[in-house]
Amino acid sequence: MLTCCGVRFFEADEPDGDPPRRRGGGLEARLADALVDRLMETRLAEALLDRVLQSLQGNPAVDALVDRQVGRVLQALAKSDALRQLVREQADAYLKHLNEHPEQVRELVQDQSLGMVREFQETVRGAALDGDDAVESWVRRVLGRS
Repeated sequence: MLTCCGVRFFEADEPDGDPPRRRGGGLEARLADALVDRLMETRLAEALLDRVLQSLQGNPAVDALVDRQVGRVLQALAKSDALRQLVREQADAYLKHLNEHPEQVRELVQDQSLGMVREFQETVRGAALDGDDAVESWVRRVLGRS
C-alpha cells in the first residue's frame, strides 16, 4: 500500500485474486505515481533492486515460499476446466493444421529419419575407428615383442 498525505492509493489484493485496484485519481495520486515512476527509473533503484534480488537467491524461506506457491498454481491448473478446454482447442487446431499440410509432416519425419541415420553412422564409424586403433595397438605390441 502506498500512502501520501493521508491518501490511500492501493488496496490489498482483492479476494478474487485480482491485482490491487487504484483508488483515487486526484492530483496527489498522479504526483505520487509520477514520483514512484521517476524513482524506479534511477540507477540507484536498479542497484537496490539487484541487491535485494541477490540477497533472496538461495534463501531457504524464499525457496519454500516459491515452491508452495508453484504447487498451489499447479494444483489449480490441474483442476482447471478452462485450461483443459484450451489444451483441447489447441490440439485440435494443431491436428487440423497437420492434416491440411501433410507435406510438412513428411518433410519433418524425413529430416528426423535422416538425422537419426547420420547419428547412427557416426556412432558406427567412431566404434570402427576405436576398434581399428585397438587392433593396430595390439598388433604393434605383439610384433614389437617378437
